[in-house]
Formats: sequence, C-alpha cells, structure tokens
Amino acid sequence: MTRRHERRDLPSLSSAQRERIRRSRETLADGGLLTEPPGRSGVPQLIERSWRRCAGDEVPAAPDRIAYQEPDDVDPAFVRAAEPVLDRLRDSFAEVPVAMVLSDANGRIVRRHVGVRQQRTIMDRASAAEGFDFSERSIGTNGIGTVLVERRPVLVRGPEHYNLGLEGLTCAGTPIVEPFTGRVVGSFSLACATRDVHPLMQVMAGDIARQIEDGLLEEAGDRRRRLVRAYLAIDRASAGALVVDEDTVLANRAGLVHTGPEVHPVLWEFLGEHGPTRPRRMQVPLAGGMRDAVVEPVDRGARPAFGIRLTPRPSRPADRSGGEGRGSRAGSRAAPEPLHVSPEVDRLLDDVVRHRETVAISGTGGRVGKAADRPSGTGRAGRR
Repeated sequence: MTRRHERRDLPSLSSAQRERIRRSRETLADGGLLTEPPGRSGVPQLIERSWRRCAGDEVPAAPDRIAYQEPDDVDPAFVRAAEPVLDRLRDSFAEVPVAMVLSDANGRIVRRHVGVRQQRTIMDRASAAEGFDFSERSIGTNGIGTVLVERRPVLVRGPEHYNLGLEGLTCAGTPIVEPFTGRVVGSFSLACATRDVHPLMQVMAGDIARQIEDGLLEEAGDRRRRLVRAYLAIDRASAGALVVDEDTVLANRAGLVHTGPEVHPVLWEFLGEHGPTRPRRMQVPLAGGMRDAVVEPVDRGARPAFGIRLTPRPSRPADRSGGEGRGSRAGSRAAPEPLHVSPEVDRLLDDVVRHRETVAISGTGGRVGKAADRPSGTGRAGRR
C-alpha cells in the first residue's frame, strides 16, 4: 500500500523516492535506451519520455556550460502581454521563495523574477536566469524545455531533472499558446527549492499562463484592428490592394488573385529584407510574377506590416509582341506551354520560374533531366 507522502501526484518527494529516482535516471543515462524497457523507471511517463529523449540526444547530465544569448530580440507583443501580469504579481511573490520564469518558444529564459535572496542565489547557481537556454536539448528534462516539447503542463521534481545541477529545484511549468494561430510561443513556470514546494504550484502556474494568453488575445485583436484600418486606407476599387504581416494577408478582390498560401512566405521574406521605411515604388513577388507596386510600412511601433498598392499595367495591343509569359515563343498559341505533364508539378514550377528561384532535380542516376528523355519538340532548356 502506497503511503500518503509517497503518492506520485504530490509535488514533494520522500528521501527514499528521491534516491530511487536518482538511481533510475543514472541507469538510463549511463546504460542507454536499451538498459530497460519503457515503463520500468518508476517515474511518470512524461518524465521517462523526456529522459529517453535526452539519452537518445546524448544531452550531458552535467554540462560544462549552458548556451547564453541576450534576450533582446523577444517578440514585442509577447513581452507586452506578459509584463503587466508579472508586474501585478511581484508584490504577492516578494516574500515567497518562488521564482517566476518566462521563456520564449526556444526555451530561452527571457524574464525572471524572484524576490527572496536565498532563492535567487539557488537560481543563479543553476544558471536559471535571463538569457540562458533551458531547452530540453540544452539542459535535459526541466519545467521549461520539456513543457515546450510536450506542449502541456509539466511538474519536474528534484532528481526528475536530467541535469544534476537542477536536482535541488522543483519546477511547475505550462505552455503559453498564441490565440488564433495555436502556436506555442513560450512557457511560464514557477520554480522553488524542493523543501519549499507547494501543492498549488501547478494550478498557479497554469492560471498565470492563461492571464498572459489573455494579454496575447488582446494584442492580437488590437493588431488585427490596426491591419484592417491600414487596409481600408489603401483599398482602391480600380487596383489591387494588400496588407501583409508575418501571419496575415488582407486583400481586395483585385489583389486577391495575386496572393495565396504559396506566395505569402515568399512575399513576406522579400518584405522582411527589402521592405521600405517610407512609401516607395518597387517590384514585389506575387502570383503573377514580379509586379510594380507602391509599398509602405504600416502598424509602426508594433509587429512589422506593409501595405501594397499594385500599379496598373499599361495595356498592349493584342498579339503584337507575339504573346507574353510562358507562351511567348509559341507565336499564335493562346494557351501557355506546360512545364510538366503533371498539373500540380507544372503549377509549382511556374511559381519557381516567376519568382526566379532554384529547382533541385533528383532521381535515378544516368538520365535525370536529360532533354533526350523528352518527346520531340517539348524540350525547353534555356527558355527563360
């Protein structure tokens, strides 16, 4: 019969449990994945899955150093959603030996607050501070990286941590999910010394994470309202109009034909590199190829976005140039010559050609890509 103080669903561990868990972890880490079959470690399945990932990835149990990067590139919307929540809780946690830890989607700690000096020292010794990489691949099983892998709340107690330097901590973490997109954009966790663990840590961590998600929801609503206002400002019935950010495209009927799921990432990458800081006429990659447009930044001070007003193409006399685009060499042919017998492949190749990208052709050795393999009259090498 299991005694109350040894129940697995409680955050605290007895000394006997800690020792059993430590031996089980060391056996797996030292002996490898085939040491014993899954389910025999004596720890929750979620923890064992993480241990096995760590062993398979050869994550060191005692790394010489932990990767560090200044947390100065965090998504501003994420920071704006989280900081008011953390600020409200600072006074409540001022005399409590528990650290509040916020990470980005990669497991890097971007915000940490701990009011009690002794707990701050414990966190510093474990490198659990802003800028350090607490992803599972970096530091093993923990209440940040494992949360991001499992996409669910995680409680990691003492020796359940894969890293020896974290054995003195218990951490309750939960993912932070962006509304609308469903992406995990980070995690929130509460961490304390194993002797200071509280049964409500998981509940509290989940509640705080939901508050941050509410802030993200409000941010997303405000951002989309700003995008709609920007779209209404550039919309013209006689020309194509689009407003684009990393996740969204708003377009009128004339602009809709120039975009799509395949075009958006190409267009956004182009704007990220060449987007102007003030209205400028330039060519942008769209579904019809490179098009002249007036591009201007919108939504200043928040996530980048751009408004695009297509400029009308000058009309040309029919057939005077012998045709355009894919059928230009066909003289009087009305339909463009297909690039491939498969309509789906033909469409993808057409996108590649219009955007001047590169195609890698692979297959069995000897005859891949040879013009001799094509029926007479269909070879188009060097056509563009």
